[in-house]
Amino acid sequence: MTILRDLNLPSIWVDPSYLATTAGYVLKGHNLRICGVLDCGEFKGYVSLEAIERANPGDFVASVMKPVSVVVSGSAAVRELADRFVSENLELAAVVDEGTFLGIITPSVLIRELGKSFDPMTGLPWSDELRRWGVEHLANTEEITIIFIDLNDFGAYNKVHGHIIGDQVLGAVAGFLRAHTDSKRDVLVRYGGDEFAIGTTRIREEADALAAQLQADMPAVQVAEGVEPVGFAIGLCGGRRQKERLSVHYAATIDNLINKASQECQAQKSAAKGVGAPNPAAALRSLSYRVVAVFADSQDNGGVSTVILNRGDGVFSGASSEPGIAGVVQATARAIEMAQPGVILDINSVLLDGSTLHVSGTVSETAFPKALDLSKELSGDANIAAVTALTKAITG
Repeated sequence: MTILRDLNLPSIWVDPSYLATTAGYVLKGHNLRICGVLDCGEFKGYVSLEAIERANPGDFVASVMKPVSVVVSGSAAVRELADRFVSENLELAAVVDEGTFLGIITPSVLIRELGKSFDPMTGLPWSDELRRWGVEHLANTEEITIIFIDLNDFGAYNKVHGHIIGDQVLGAVAGFLRAHTDSKRDVLVRYGGDEFAIGTTRIREEADALAAQLQADMPAVQVAEGVEPVGFAIGLCGGRRQKERLSVHYAATIDNLINKASQECQAQKSAAKGVGAPNPAAALRSLSYRVVAVFADSQDNGGVSTVILNRGDGVFSGASSEPGIAGVVQATARAIEMAQPGVILDINSVLLDGSTLHVSGTVSETAFPKALDLSKELSGDANIAAVTALTKAITG
């Protein structure tokens, strides 16, 4: 269940003693049509840009403000307030939580919120909200980090305790994560069956501290007496990056961050079970990939390169915002990482010298890196040939 406190409403307000023209500057500066009016911290009503523009020179906010008939708590459910808007034909409502003004709710805010896809069990949005949030913040050149949480052996846990307890655990974990996140700088989603993800604008050091706090506190999550807490792994990816090209495909960047964070989770699980190969390239040698499709971004069209591979046990895709053959190589690396959790391919350089492809980088799993140095003459379709060359170089 999503509550109003989670909506990150703009809590902008003005004092009734302000000149109406001053309040107008505040509204326009925050790109708002309305905002609250507070007197000594106490909510009194709201003022609109429309009323300010009709005011006479020298008028104060107190003379153009209006009262709000409906004031609701931050703990109120979004769905319940939406029903109330319809039944009472409301134009707006104020959200005041234990004396603190959180913002003004309008029908457009509710429509936007209800348009999101939510998981009814946990009340959390699904992964599409994480991608929407990520694209918005990347477009604003903000630093973001993805924190991926994956419950351990949850299928076996369900078999031991039953699906009713399993559902209660998912709800309890969602509540725990919600209590540890801040809606002003974090977004929390249910990513999959037993997976959750947090997107955050905290600097990397603060994101690491949040992950450490989750690790410390999560074992205390209990749903019933005699039922042990479920285990989990946490992976992070993000932090400060170099400036990307202006035509970057932000959705591909978000997917790459999510993939990397998820892979770190899987590496943790493998390490905990004592599973792992000291030479990940050797572990890949038994795998054979077939190129399903390659969609290459040209140098100037601002799109995204996507590579789709078939390994026999599944189809895996990767994407890159880089243009040309470099984007195809990077997308191939991302697809291989998706197919082989725990393996990380860092491509340092890609050069196409005539018809010869040169790729350098490393292939690693946790602390065991191996150099990747590929030099291959390409024939036929250069993009497909590049994908084939890289998969063969990785798998031997």
